[in-house]
Amino acid sequence: MPYDHEAVKQWLRENIKRSPRLQEIADEFRIPPETLRRNFLRNEGKPISYFIDETRLTAVRDELRNKKRCCYEIAYDFKFRYETNAERWFERKAGMTMMEFRNRNGRECGDAGCVDEQQPEVRGQQKAESRKQKGLHLVSSAQNLNIAYFRKLSRPIPQMITASDYR
Repeated sequence: MPYDHEAVKQWLRENIKRSPRLQEIADEFRIPPETLRRNFLRNEGKPISYFIDETRLTAVRDELRNKKRCCYEIAYDFKFRYETNAERWFERKAGMTMMEFRNRNGRECGDAGCVDEQQPEVRGQQKAESRKQKGLHLVSSAQNLNIAYFRKLSRPIPQMITASDYR
């Protein structure tokens, strides 16, 4: 199957929310990853990773402009593990936070159920409800700490090895 540059770009645009890796893209087009990387660089003039980041940034910006959804929902849709990771990534790429971008582009934060600037306890409750709807049942951080603490206690304590043990 010959390399079709436009088909690769189109596939990336359509599947950008899945956060595709080079191997996945190469498998889709049945070519070796190194060949894909080399051909993309030759045809586009920049690495495929740059194109993926630019496409992802454009898609996130479109979501922030057009959708009536919260930033954390957009972050989960784009396969960021945590909202803070999405925030840092967006700020590094766009030069502003997601909220600043949204506010500069005409959508105020209190509109349409966006809870990013509400009281922390309200925001936390609404995030938890949204996660439950999506099937993301998360244990609270306090419970995680308790579980980690009890796991630590249940492990055997390693014995200190001294020089006399080797005689």
